[in-house]
Amino acid sequence: MIREIMGLLRSVGLGISVLGLLRMSITIYPIYPPGYF
Repeated sequence: MIREIMGLLRSVGLGISVLGLLRMSITIYPIYPPGYF
């Protein structure tokens, strides 16, 4: 039970970090049109 919760938290944290990196790279290099994210 605790392991499953930790795995879920870890996957959610990874997804949030990946989204943050994508948003940072997009703000640095605006390739996508505004309003995409």
